[in-house]
Amino acid sequence: MLLLLKGTVFLKYWFEILDARIGSSVLLDTFDITDPSLVSIRDEAVISEGVLVQSHEVKNGILSLHPIRIGWNSSIGPYAVIQKGSVVKEGAEIQPLQKVEGDQHVLKPTKLNNVKEDWLQIPSDGHAAMTDAQPCPLNFEEAIKYVGEVAESVKTLRHTAPP
Repeated sequence: MLLLLKGTVFLKYWFEILDARIGSSVLLDTFDITDPSLVSIRDEAVISEGVLVQSHEVKNGILSLHPIRIGWNSSIGPYAVIQKGSVVKEGAEIQPLQKVEGDQHVLKPTKLNNVKEDWLQIPSDGHAAMTDAQPCPLNFEEAIKYVGEVAESVKTLRHTAPP
C-alpha cells in the first residue's frame, strides 16, 4: 500500500499518523523510515527515492534508539542512508548513495567561488554577451521574472522568424 503513496502528500500524512514530525512543503519520496516517532523533518526538505532513515541499531545484542533531525531546506539524495542520532543541519545536502553515521552532524555545504546565495549576476541590458555588459544584482523574485521575460522573447522570435 505504501508504494502507491510514494511521492504524494499522503505519504507525509501516513508517517505523521505514526508520530513522525514533518514540516510543510516536504517532498517525501521514500517509505523507508523505520522508526517514524524518532524522526523530525523540517519545512521544505527533500527526501529522495530510496532513502533509508533508520533510528535504531542492534549492536552486541543491545538495541539502541536515537532521534534523527533533518533541517529546514535540506536535501537527501537518492538511496542515501541516514542512521540513528544523525543531524542534518539547515540547508545541507547529502549526496546520492552516501551514508550519514550515527551522531554525525552534516553542515550546510560551502559556496563555490564566493557566490552570494541571494544574488545572480545578469547583464544589465539583458543580452547574452556577458563580456562587455555590466552585471546587475537581482534577488530571487526579480531573477524569476527576468527568466520569464527571456522565455517570452524567445517564443516571440520563434513565431515571427521566417522559416
